[in-house]
Amino acid sequence: MLNIHDVADYIIVRTNEVGFTLVIPFLQKLLYYCQANYLGLYHKPLFNGKFKARVFGPLNEEVASRFFVNYAYVELISKNFKIELIPEESRNFINQLLENYCKFSDSQLIDIVRSEKPWKEARKGYHSSGLCDVEIDEELMRKQFSDSVLPINQIDYYMRRG
Repeated sequence: MLNIHDVADYIIVRTNEVGFTLVIPFLQKLLYYCQANYLGLYHKPLFNGKFKARVFGPLNEEVASRFFVNYAYVELISKNFKIELIPEESRNFINQLLENYCKFSDSQLIDIVRSEKPWKEARKGYHSSGLCDVEIDEELMRKQFSDSVLPINQIDYYMRRG
């Protein structure tokens, strides 16, 4: 199992390579979808790390803490990261996921997350704008994504909604 920070660094490196502007909330969602899709396809986690069902999507507190200093986000710079830390098979998986999910805006990903059962279940009983510290159930994530990564027709639907 990989370390969540190594996966975050890999995502930062890959998105920088293709000129994609990455912000912390979007990184959080990409990490969540990496984990959820990996659970669905391989029935085991890609990395260590849990996500809480926050208002604007999944949040991993370790990653949030890493990039949040003195109430301000630090720059997305990956220091001392070695690509070899991520096996080629995992890199290929993450690359495919990035191709699918980086087509969306952050607000589109918020809509997608909010429509999915794992997030809905974790937020049951909470006001739509209320703080929620409930972890998203990995078994529900696995079930939600057990068929495949986000189907092309769902990607097209969200892209048309713009």
